[in-house]
Amino acid sequence: MTTSLSSPTNDAPSAATDPRPILAALVGSAGLVHVAAAAQHTDEPWTLSAVYVLAAAAQLVVAWMLARRRAGTTLLTAAAAGNAVLALLWIVTRTSGVMLGSDAGGAEVGVGDTIATALELAFVALAVALLRSPGLRLGWMDGPVAARLTYAALSAAMLIGALGGHEH
Repeated sequence: MTTSLSSPTNDAPSAATDPRPILAALVGSAGLVHVAAAAQHTDEPWTLSAVYVLAAAAQLVVAWMLARRRAGTTLLTAAAAGNAVLALLWIVTRTSGVMLGSDAGGAEVGVGDTIATALELAFVALAVALLRSPGLRLGWMDGPVAARLTYAALSAAMLIGALGGHEH
């Protein structure tokens, strides 16, 4: 059974302070960076591109569910765990080496992958905060200017990540 992420009094959160759109933007942006990464790794073994495609698909589904307000605590918990694993995998592959592809033995840190990991970690932090405090509201988001600035920053990060790439 999935519990609701609404406030304890079941009040509908205001659009400006509801954290779910921000969660959707974070995980969706990371998913789009992974779509670009899959396209950039088509000359690698298929398993590497498959990892990027699976990560992108999962992240984009979670973003859609959050945007449609259909994500309960079970999905949010699984998404936070999955994004934490992706961020950990990125750290391991940058410090200990990659097991697949032309980067085997050590992957360089690129713009896109760094941005995707930052988005994933931000998603995990906000998701955990929301899971710990289901009535969480983002006071700093109270107002249309703050919301627009946040979405603009996330969009810019996504664009930079998608176009950043890295050399092999």
